[in-house]
Amino acid sequence: MLTSPLGTAEAPIDDLSGVKGALEAGRRNFSVEAISAEEAAPHWEVIDGALVHASRGFFSATGVRNRATDDERLMLFQPQGAVSGVLSAAPTAHRPRCFVVQSRPEPGNVGETQMGCSIQSTPANYTRAHGGAAAPWFEQFLAFDATAIPIEETTQIDLGAHYFFKSKRAIHVEMPDPVPPKPGFYWLSREAMMDALAQPFTFNTDLRGLAGVCRWSDDPDSGELTPHAPAVRKSLTAPCRSDVLASVFDRLSSAPPSNAEFVPIEGLANWQITEDAICEREPRLGYAMRYFRCGAALREVNHWIQPLLACDAEGRAVIAVRERDGLLEFHLRIADRTGYIRGRALEPGFLASPGEPTAAPDWIERAAANRWGGTRESDEGGRFLTHVTDYQIGRCDAGHDDDPDDPTGVWLRLSELRRFLTQSNFCSIQLRVMASMLLVLR
Repeated sequence: MLTSPLGTAEAPIDDLSGVKGALEAGRRNFSVEAISAEEAAPHWEVIDGALVHASRGFFSATGVRNRATDDERLMLFQPQGAVSGVLSAAPTAHRPRCFVVQSRPEPGNVGETQMGCSIQSTPANYTRAHGGAAAPWFEQFLAFDATAIPIEETTQIDLGAHYFFKSKRAIHVEMPDPVPPKPGFYWLSREAMMDALAQPFTFNTDLRGLAGVCRWSDDPDSGELTPHAPAVRKSLTAPCRSDVLASVFDRLSSAPPSNAEFVPIEGLANWQITEDAICEREPRLGYAMRYFRCGAALREVNHWIQPLLACDAEGRAVIAVRERDGLLEFHLRIADRTGYIRGRALEPGFLASPGEPTAAPDWIERAAANRWGGTRESDEGGRFLTHVTDYQIGRCDAGHDDDPDDPTGVWLRLSELRRFLTQSNFCSIQLRVMASMLLVLR
């Protein structure tokens, strides 16, 4: 690469040390301080049974009850569809695809700063309800720019345990050539992208999720994101089994009607509003909403106040891998959650959100012990405080790769999993994060 400033159009960051340097630069003037509910007002207050922002934008926190199960919990509600997008320069004969990422400080991130998407914004952000600067790259994703061509777009669900019916537009926009990056943003080479995907707490979950659904190829010479492991590439190009696809699609599409209803926070039996939090009376779900004063030099607003959802324990996600007919298959689960837009979605074969018990069935524990890959990541730091999940991929021993008592489990080739990943609202964010890990298995 040419010698020039870090992450420019002429010299994208092409190794992990450059990524770490960009992350360090993003920490400039970063601060997070816990405050009381009184100090958070009038920015955030409980009105009509929900914690809301003064602008009525961004997100709210409210009680949600499932009438069918009597499950009650505090959930985040964000009906304004967010946008997460990645801008890339098309691959050429002389250059693989490269990507624009942001060194993004968030109050809830492990490590304070992680690499984020080219744009990661709610309507309240990009319409400037916060009174700050315009969202960078707005024109490339949300206005007309003749040089910025959308090549992939889906709508993707968010955390079903903590968000109620939240989705976001996941957009991949392509330009013919790199353009000068904006302050706090960097061009990453394909190689640096892959190296960073192998590191914990380096890419935030939105960027990892986009890497999981973006364009892949089994050909390293194509310039696209390509799995390292030959066995993973083989599963990527394997024929899709129409009967398997039809069965999974039918099960995903046949969730019962939603039985959810809003409940005022004050009406939740096990929740209370205190001087510094909205929290459980008795610890059952393992999380609370707390308030913080935040500062960051490279955000649209340099200082702000917001609540964060804080959990008492880490979560865990496990995908077991087996070989059938010479092809890798991945164990997933079709799960119902109150927060999912469709009512159900494909998840990792075992999933416990932060705060939930993390013991998996014995056969999944055996696969997890035969570790093939993994990472620990914090959920999106703009809403969650160091909300960590331990992601694990393990290989099954021959003859020990199924649980006959689990009717929710499915085994998919990577080619089949990609069919669902590239459709809207079928796959949990944890599954999209784990899909990005398949790129870097060795």
